[in-house]
Amino acid sequence: MLRYVVVLVCLAAFLGAGCSTMGEVTGKTVKGVENAAADFKQGYRKGKAE
Repeated sequence: MLRYVVVLVCLAAFLGAGCSTMGEVTGKTVKGVENAAADFKQGYRKGKAE
């Protein structure tokens, strides 16, 4: 019984760390996409004004 508890705790810790990393990577990617969209709009306005 104790073995099952230890396995479950280790599994939960492993999955928790993986979810944290996935969330961080996703957040950085979304931030990059948002910045790229803003840069595109700014360049469009600048080009249109010339």
